[in-house]
Amino acid sequence: MMKKLKRKPTIFIILGVVLAVFLGVFYYYQNRLSETLNINEDTMYLSVVEGDSLPMILDHLEAESVISNAMVGKVYARINRLQEVYVGEYRLDETWTLIDLIEILNSPAPSDDVVVQLTEGYWAKDMAEVLEEALGIGASDFLDAWNDWDYIQTLSLDYDFLNEDIYSESVRVLMEGYLYPDTYYIPKDATVDDITRQILDNTQSNLNEVMDLVDASGLNLHEVMIMSSVVMYEASTDYDQSMVAGVFYNRLDSDMLLQSSVTVCYALYEFENWEDCELYANQAIDSPYNTYVYAGLPVGPILNPNVNAIKNTLQYTKHDYYYFVADVYEGGDGTVYYSKTYREHENKVNELRNR
Repeated sequence: MMKKLKRKPTIFIILGVVLAVFLGVFYYYQNRLSETLNINEDTMYLSVVEGDSLPMILDHLEAESVISNAMVGKVYARINRLQEVYVGEYRLDETWTLIDLIEILNSPAPSDDVVVQLTEGYWAKDMAEVLEEALGIGASDFLDAWNDWDYIQTLSLDYDFLNEDIYSESVRVLMEGYLYPDTYYIPKDATVDDITRQILDNTQSNLNEVMDLVDASGLNLHEVMIMSSVVMYEASTDYDQSMVAGVFYNRLDSDMLLQSSVTVCYALYEFENWEDCELYANQAIDSPYNTYVYAGLPVGPILNPNVNAIKNTLQYTKHDYYYFVADVYEGGDGTVYYSKTYREHENKVNELRNR
C-alpha cells in the first residue's frame, strides 16, 4: 500500500511571502514620500484656513492630483508627530516632496506674498487701481508700463502674443485684453515688471489651452481677444456668451455694424451707469471703439477676457439670430432674449422697458 505524503507547510515560503509583501509596501511607501509635487498654475497656491486639518488638506491635494496618495502622508505625519497645520497662504514648489510638504505645513506660513484679486471684467485701469491699493505702487506706473511700446517689445521676447497686432496709436492701453483676471500671490517687494510678468505668465498658460481653437478659427489671436472681450462684456453665462458670439458673427458675415453698446461704454471710459452707453447721443460718439460708428471689430479689446469667454467665442452657437437684449431693466432678471429681425428686437425691448 502506497504511503500518503504529508504536506508540510514550509515556514520559509510563508516568511518569503511576508517579506516580499513587506518590502513591496515599504518600497511603495518610500516612493510616494519622495515623489515631488505635481503642480500647475491652478494648484500652485494652497490656502489653509481655520478648521482645516492635515488629513483634510492631504485629501484635497490628492483630489487635485498634487500628490498621489494622501494615506501615505497621513501615516508619515502620525508616525513622526507632524499633524499640526498653520493658517496662511503657501506657495507650493514643484521640487518639494510629500515629506517637505508635511514639514512645511507644520511651520507658520510665509507672509511675504500679498493676495490680489484681479476680477473678471476689469479693465486695465481697474487692475492698476487694485494693485496700487494692495502694493502701494502707483496705478499710473502700471498703466504707463502697459502702454509703453518699447517696454512691451522687450516683453514680446518672452510672450509672443504681444506682437505688432496689438499696436495702434488709437488704443487706450496697449496691453488691454492680455492681463489675465485671477487671484495673484505677489511678493511684497515685487516691481511693476515682476508683477506684469507674473500676470503674463498666467495669460500665456491660459492661451495655451485655446491656441488650437484660435488656429482653426480663421482669425488671428488679437482679433479673437477683441471679440472675446466684447462677448464677455455683453454676457455672463457660457450659454449666452456662445449665443451672443453667434449674433456678432452673423452681423459681421452680413456686413452689418456690430452695434455693441458695451463698446460705447469703453469709448466713453467714464460713465455713471450702463444706460449712458445706451443713449443715442453717446452711441454717436466718434471713437474707434464705437461699433455703432465704425464697421468691424473695435480697435482693441475692451476688457481682459478669461479662458471660458475665449472658448465660448470660438466655439460659438450657430443660429440665425441678429439681435439680442438682456433684461437689465427695472425688475429684470438678466435673461437674454434673441431675435431674428429688428422689428422683433424692438418689440422685445419696448416690452421689457414698459412692463
